Amino acid sequence: QQAEIWAAARGGLWAIDPIDGTTNFANGIPMFSLSVAYMIEGITRFGVVYDPIADEAFYGARGAGAWLNGKRLPQRKPARELSQAVASADFKRLSPQLATRLAVHSPCFSLRSFGSSALEWCFVAAGRLDLHLSGGQMLWDYAVGKLLIEEAGGAASDLDGAHLEADPLAKQGVAVGASPQLHRQWLNWIRSGSTDTPILPR
Repeated sequence: QQAEIWAAARGGLWAIDPIDGTTNFANGIPMFSLSVAYMIEGITRFGVVYDPIADEAFYGARGAGAWLNGKRLPQRKPARELSQAVASADFKRLSPQLATRLAVHSPCFSLRSFGSSALEWCFVAAGRLDLHLSGGQMLWDYAVGKLLIEEAGGAASDLDGAHLEADPLAKQGVAVGASPQLHRQWLNWIRSGSTDTPILPR
């Protein structure tokens, strides 16, 4: 049914996640959000992620910038090197090999996990985080965040460095950086298979 709706709505479609961070919400952890994106032919034209606990609205429109409660994003310059970066990761969706490398040989200054992927994208766009990593997200997890990252001057891709395709049925791994340079370093480390031998992303 989702595929039929997607195919029939190429002129415009709303991607909505009413509670992103369901486990947090159910357990009383104040880190969850509402995400709404309007997409045409697989491209997000405008969208908003709202954090009701902090009363923060992250929003943007294609070609018009990314914003937080009326202030333009980003609000902090990103780190220049992985060793200085603050990152978030969803460990449960990473491959065992990558999750182990990240936990034992993290290239970052600090690593976090918030449990709301939509907010983690927003935090990178805002400059609160420098990087984000997940082994599997659905379209509604990143539909707004990808737009905000691009409008705020960052970069995102799948874990192989390829373009994130809008697909309502597929979980995709995502690598997000607050700047293109930091994103490339992140991909180098992810794809190297070794903490000592980085390779160039495709």
